[in-house]
Amino acid sequence: MSRINKIEAIPVRIPREAGAAENRLPGSHYYRSPHRGLIYSPHREALFVKITTDDGQVGWGETLASVAPEIAAQVIRTLIEPQWIGQDPLAGEFLVTQLHRSMRDRGHFTGFFVDALAGCDNALWDLRGRLLGQPVFRLLGGPFAERIRTYQSGVEGTTPEERAASARRAVEQGFGAIKLHLTQGRADTVATVEAVREAVGPTIELMVDAHNIYDVAEAIQVGRELERRDVFFFEAPTDPEDVAGLAEIAATLQVRIATGETERSRFQFRDRLVARAVDVVQPDIGYVGLTEMRRIALLAEAFHVPIAPHVSAGMGMSIAATLHLMASIPNGLILEHRFQTCAAINPFLTRPIVWEDGYLRVPDGPGFGVEPKEEALRAVAIKSG
Repeated sequence: MSRINKIEAIPVRIPREAGAAENRLPGSHYYRSPHRGLIYSPHREALFVKITTDDGQVGWGETLASVAPEIAAQVIRTLIEPQWIGQDPLAGEFLVTQLHRSMRDRGHFTGFFVDALAGCDNALWDLRGRLLGQPVFRLLGGPFAERIRTYQSGVEGTTPEERAASARRAVEQGFGAIKLHLTQGRADTVATVEAVREAVGPTIELMVDAHNIYDVAEAIQVGRELERRDVFFFEAPTDPEDVAGLAEIAATLQVRIATGETERSRFQFRDRLVARAVDVVQPDIGYVGLTEMRRIALLAEAFHVPIAPHVSAGMGMSIAATLHLMASIPNGLILEHRFQTCAAINPFLTRPIVWEDGYLRVPDGPGFGVEPKEEALRAVAIKSG
């Protein structure tokens, strides 16, 4: 029987445009978002996890570590690897539950520990698929689909007219749904939605992500405007911690309320589902891991709520893991994507992730069906010390 022999954490940073120099933190390349205070990197950062067994089998995973991936990497080396060495890689449910319990008194629901756990969990699923010679979606009971419908997440431009032109290009590229990231207030949001709707026509689904900028009353006012303009869902309308406020918004509006990228556990989603505070759940597999992601999806199904996973700046393995999850559940709705993503990540993968005609194809090889080019990863790895 194979046993876990080694867990490697590989934090990477891929330089790209400088960006947002005026909000740069002193002595750091990170910068602060002006509209909601979040910290961002001007570069593409990620954390890969490689699990190796005593007989040489390998599984790869990724956590969403868009800032400070070296911190979650150290968590893996210090807290997770010692707990998993010598363990049976097929005992995934036990191993993940054991890790959660090991930090129960120390903030096990969120933070860098959960980020680190997510990457290890994803790598463990890939390893199990490879050990058994099966794609992960088959281990999970799928496939319900062989390709997953996507929406274009974000359009370029600073004016409604520029965003409308960018949305039209997304439709020409093959997208049938577009999400607008609008954080400049009610007037700009309404003007942009109107311009985009006129540009793309009545059959393209539109979503709006407000990134939590409104209070409850403002969110309801904006939501009523979105209803009149046939917006499919209204994402992150107010502070994610305000479950009662989200429930009030959801009860008042007909437009669907989507939220979830900030949450890390089924228990947090349970509270929102019981309160009827969400109509579309949006966990991110790079934050919660496939084991917890599947639990969240099944819980949402019990409330007749679909899942539209959040997908951020991953480097391929987390996207592949999400595709396998979506292929294995009955309540998968649609998946976040950017047209430029495949061109950015595929040079780092041994097999490309394929997007065509608005859909991402589910990789069909053992495990997640893709793996990183290890030499390319190590060339952009963040050096310790």
